[in-house]
Amino acid sequence: MAPDSIRGNVHSVVNDREWSMISREADGHCCVTLSCRVEKFLCVTWQIADSMTLLPASFLMRCRFSVRRDNALPRSGKTWLKLQETDRIPFPFLGDQPRLESGQGAGVDLRLAWNPKGIGLELTVTGRKLPVLSQVDYPTRADSLQIWIDTRNTQNVHRATRFCHSFCLLPRGGGDKGEMAMAVQVPVSRAQSDAPMVDEDPILIQSTVDAKGYRLEAWIPKESLHGFDPVQQPLLGFFCCLNDAELGRIPLAHGAEFPFESDPTLWESIELKG
Repeated sequence: MAPDSIRGNVHSVVNDREWSMISREADGHCCVTLSCRVEKFLCVTWQIADSMTLLPASFLMRCRFSVRRDNALPRSGKTWLKLQETDRIPFPFLGDQPRLESGQGAGVDLRLAWNPKGIGLELTVTGRKLPVLSQVDYPTRADSLQIWIDTRNTQNVHRATRFCHSFCLLPRGGGDKGEMAMAVQVPVSRAQSDAPMVDEDPILIQSTVDAKGYRLEAWIPKESLHGFDPVQQPLLGFFCCLNDAELGRIPLAHGAEFPFESDPTLWESIELKG
């Protein structure tokens, strides 16, 4: 067998992000190693495929987002999280900000932090014109953020295990008048083993809604995440999808045509740092 031959070593800056690629040829196939430094995290991937293979850009890498530890969470007072700019997760990853029908850009800001008590999430959506509307009976419709968390980061099994959780975070729909935020646990479809259903009351969630959008913050305690063990397992599988009556359905990566709702191999990873 002939040694691998290096076909190219490319370094470039695209959309203010540094990319490097090394391409090697072996046995008639091209092996590409692609790395990207995006703000505070490093993305590395490898792929062996024929030169004519076409894949969405997000399939060319496995992303790992660093998540900061904040022992003060959840805070007391009106705002529970107060996450920093450095806690922001690019959303959607490797994609432009979503566009309204008018052509104007809409702002979507997603932030994560953690400590041994659980995981905190902030979502801000701006630039909307339609009223915010959520449906408790159909939480994945209209306005909500659905998240998937795998406390074992299993990325080689196409069906969810008992460590895979899914929650819908709704900016509206709770309370007597349906004006309060609420969290709803949703079974992962096609799972080989369901995660335990949890009491949703311990999940802290609240929102602020105005004419241009909403801000939502949620704290998911460790009791709601089966197998949550940051010391032994600091890598978690993570994915999310914004369901928006005006913007449409916007997944973190890939496209809405892929079965990320049920396939953990399509999820990204978060690393609990600190």
